[in-house]
Amino acid sequence: MVNDMVKNSKNTPIVTRVDLPASFLAIPVGQCATYDCQTIGNYATVYSAVRRLNEKFGKQAFLFETPDNGATYHITRTEA
Repeated sequence: MVNDMVKNSKNTPIVTRVDLPASFLAIPVGQCATYDCQTIGNYATVYSAVRRLNEKFGKQAFLFETPDNGATYHITRTEA
């Protein structure tokens, strides 16, 4: 019975979460960072994080672009 429990625990997927605001704040001013949608999350989540950061700063400090229909995201930090 113990072996079955160990075997089942090895097959469970490990889910990791990315701290999006911290990742975006680590982008140097004037630089563009490119993220893959499978790595960082879906469009709505990333767009919402960028929008919330811009609201926090009170200006457009981050630009969010997706040139290839959502496969990758380009996030540019324009101001500190």
